[in-house]
Amino acid sequence: MTHQEKIIYAAGFVDGEGCIGVDHNVIKRTYKTTGRYVEYNNFQLRLQVAQKVREPLDLLVELFGGAVKPKVLHGSTYFHWELYNQKALVAISQLFPYMIVKRESAWNGMEFAEMQVATRPKATVARSASDVAKMHAFNAQSR
Repeated sequence: MTHQEKIIYAAGFVDGEGCIGVDHNVIKRTYKTTGRYVEYNNFQLRLQVAQKVREPLDLLVELFGGAVKPKVLHGSTYFHWELYNQKALVAISQLFPYMIVKRESAWNGMEFAEMQVATRPKATVARSASDVAKMHAFNAQSR
């Protein structure tokens, strides 16, 4: 298979089996020197695929990096692959032209990542409550 054929196959595979979303964590921190306590809303673009057959996930590792990790759920072994932030953006950008089902989610994920980069050098940025609501709506729409 050529590299382009692998990308097209991967796009169809991710389109059917993958998930594109934004993880939201609240980071709580107390500064030792001042005693000041702060909370940050932290968002990360995520691309993930999980399934029972490992070989297609190994192709994703070959193309985009990351690692395949086995997980046992209800007595069955599943294999899990995921990328975050910039690595996820690179992968989604290459898969996007060939996606159908998750095309809108991919577009929204790319827009989210570009917004993060434009706002701050790091891909994870503290955001307001309205942004939290937007990201939750995005994730609900992406399923």
